[in-house]
Amino acid sequence: MACEYLKVLSETGVALWFDLAQPFDEDLFLKTLESSPNFKAIGKKVIFQSQAPAEIIQEVTTSEGTFYISKQFEGLETGVDIYSKNPLLMEKILGQLEASGLYRARVT
Repeated sequence: MACEYLKVLSETGVALWFDLAQPFDEDLFLKTLESSPNFKAIGKKVIFQSQAPAEIIQEVTTSEGTFYISKQFEGLETGVDIYSKNPLLMEKILGQLEASGLYRARVT
């Protein structure tokens, strides 16, 4: 079964949201992106972690630019957000996810 995500309009274009009711495999997500010949993850670091931890934000640097993975474990916004200030990078991420067959946009 494909992992569902929701496309959310943001100030810079599109962000993605994954509900934690379904498991989100970060390693599989990054491998899916790297299946494109020109897309390589260069580094990943935690840039914010709350004490609970109710939220963790990671910065992922790639050959195509930087994006963020924000995991929220409590409250109404429980889930995983993927976003970038680079709209072209988000278009490439969306294209890779849709082409993989492992992910699909939730129809609302």
